[in-house]
Amino acid sequence: MRMKNKIIRSSLFTFFFLGVFLFPENASASCIQLSLEEQKAMAQVIVQGETLGITGRIAEVKVEKYYKGEGPATVRVNGYQTSDAITSVDFPLEKGKRYLLFLQGDSMQIFQTNACAGNREIANGITQEEMAVLGQGYSPHIDIRGSNELQNITDIFLRLLLNPFLLIALALWTLSWKGVALWKASRRGEKKWFIAILVLNTLAILEIIYIFFFAKKKGETPHEG
Repeated sequence: MRMKNKIIRSSLFTFFFLGVFLFPENASASCIQLSLEEQKAMAQVIVQGETLGITGRIAEVKVEKYYKGEGPATVRVNGYQTSDAITSVDFPLEKGKRYLLFLQGDSMQIFQTNACAGNREIANGITQEEMAVLGQGYSPHIDIRGSNELQNITDIFLRLLLNPFLLIALALWTLSWKGVALWKASRRGEKKWFIAILVLNTLAILEIIYIFFFAKKKGETPHEG
């Protein structure tokens, strides 16, 4: 009898793993059941919000409340685990629905989540039991990222600033004008202008103003400052 039970268990074990490895798309989600306290501890950011739209696999969520972490009024969330396949732990968001989301990542990028994180659809906010664990929540940042248009502009601006080629171009632009302005200020003996141009970094604005307005206005003849 014991030998028979061992054979049955071994067969079931073998069929299970063959099913998982050969047909992963059909494997059922085997999420570990966690308490709300454990789900909160594992998430980096927890939000309550409504899905405004879907672009590809990325959902744009209007945040109503933050229960953990902080960020803008609109965030992007990816509930898929791969870029092309469907898995059993995907959590696809639907447009127009409200969710309580347990997220990983940074609000400047795209948040990630899955079906095991504790996400759930909500109609009228969280329950009293959930509020006892998550707290009252707080509003998203009210700043220039508050509207979708300004958020997109801000994202583009930040990406440009992080572009190494743009940084090199800005450095060459600034140093070129600064060099000319310092040479003129030194030649004219204008110590105050020389120090100001040397210390301040205005992306060449101060240098251009000095070269084309103040230096030209006083003429090119050197004098003692």
